[in-house]
Amino acid sequence: MDLNKQPLVTQPPRLSERFLTWCLPSSLKEPIVGDLAEEYQQKLEHENVLTAIVWYQRQAFKTAIRYLWQTKRGVLMFILGLLTFLATLTMAIMWSGHWSIFINIPSFLLVIPPAILLTIGICSAQTCKTALRLLFDNELQPDITELKAAKHVYRMLGNCSLWLGTMGMVLGAVAIATNIEPEAFSDAFGPAFAVATLTMLYALILKVFCYIGEQKIQHLIICNKD
Repeated sequence: MDLNKQPLVTQPPRLSERFLTWCLPSSLKEPIVGDLAEEYQQKLEHENVLTAIVWYQRQAFKTAIRYLWQTKRGVLMFILGLLTFLATLTMAIMWSGHWSIFINIPSFLLVIPPAILLTIGICSAQTCKTALRLLFDNELQPDITELKAAKHVYRMLGNCSLWLGTMGMVLGAVAIATNIEPEAFSDAFGPAFAVATLTMLYALILKVFCYIGEQKIQHLIICNKD
């Protein structure tokens, strides 16, 4: 297909533009994004669409990277901390045995989806969305009431997961005690108990993430008071 005959894409690539806007300081957002958009329009007039898009994406990425550490240092360190925790957890799982022994779909479904749905039902979807954005968007300017509501989201989600995980582990223990025959106890107890405790493991992992989120919101509350 001849790219020169395609309809012109008058708007810059949306994802690249959003990433650039996210990385730039507030004072430079409008002038830099506006200048790039104008140059993009000029590229479309003289070159094909693909060339203009590639040019815009390259320029947007180079400019965004230049300001990323300056404007998003706290967010990057937060993400690095989360990735370090996940890497450590993954290594611990791999060293403990085959990774498949730590996966159990019913245990996961008993803890994670109900905890999320209960939190959304109690705190509202908009409050949960704001709480998530506060972890990664330093430019939000919430008031103290919104910060406290966001903190409550993470506390609610973490506590729900722990209670659901405890309930799942107790249900598993009851099932083990009821269904395992005495002559097969030594062979069946270990695997059955491992599956029962996976609900608590999933709950604890979610609780760790919620604790991290709650403490970041608490830091924002302290800074807001100052």
